[in-house]
Amino acid sequence: MTVSTTSTLAGPYRGDGVTKVFPFNFLVTSKEDITIYVTDVNTWATVEFHAPNYSISGIGNPEGGTIISDHALQTHQIGVIEGSRPLTQNAVFNNQGAFYPKEYEKALDRMTFIAQDMSARLDRCVQLPNSIVGMGYDLKLPKPVAGKAIGWSADGKSLVNI
Repeated sequence: MTVSTTSTLAGPYRGDGVTKVFPFNFLVTSKEDITIYVTDVNTWATVEFHAPNYSISGIGNPEGGTIISDHALQTHQIGVIEGSRPLTQNAVFNNQGAFYPKEYEKALDRMTFIAQDMSARLDRCVQLPNSIVGMGYDLKLPKPVAGKAIGWSADGKSLVNI
């Protein structure tokens, strides 16, 4: 199978207190391949939902499927469906064993999906420009301190509480 989708995210879905069915358009091979995030827009608190809080139709369908939730999203909630495959490689290929192209293709497809999952996460991260490499920047977050914000140090090379 070729991997024709480039995203493993679906949504955001704004709650209406009624809707319980939410579509996604990427391959899912098991229930464990998906994480659902529900955010309360009043507090921005986010909760992860895993099986068994929902059922999935379309497992194994390259075109995607739907999530059927046990509970409707409320009007103050936003839901997002994310592909979140375990970072494992379970295929075993023996030296001088039989060649099964479908098994190799499945293993390569899985690695493509994992790369897409990671790309989606990186796209949501704060990043320095590509031109800033090896210039002595320390991007470790400082210890949290109540009432303080994070900002750049006086020399502009590290993050500090301000």
